[in-house]
Amino acid sequence: LAPVAQLYYALRILEVLAEALHHGTVLGLPELSKKFHIGFDSMEQILEKLSRADMVRKLAGNGWVMIRAAEHIQLKELHQLFISDPGLLADIDDETGLRPWLAEMIDEYPVKFSMTLEELFAQRRA
Repeated sequence: LAPVAQLYYALRILEVLAEALHHGTVLGLPELSKKFHIGFDSMEQILEKLSRADMVRKLAGNGWVMIRAAEHIQLKELHQLFISDPGLLADIDDETGLRPWLAEMIDEYPVKFSMTLEELFAQRRA
């Protein structure tokens, strides 16, 4: 999946996991994959990124839970995790010298995303 698609699914996954956390339930990889109509590999890749960022954790078996409350996750963290991946810039052949400018622009853009997931989810429910 493209980085933007991964971000989109990460937001949806976190919303569902936040709700599950609220109800004390655990969701499995097959259940999440079926719910969002994406393959196990793509789902696992997204969950692993979220896990490395200490937002979710894998339990025994295929269970996944949210370990940070939505009010403690800012959208800019997700933007940095999925969109402004420094590895993406490393693949660019930079004969023009634009890579440092692009890196700075990518780093500054998430400032606009200082809202938390809880605020985003609340706006969607309103």
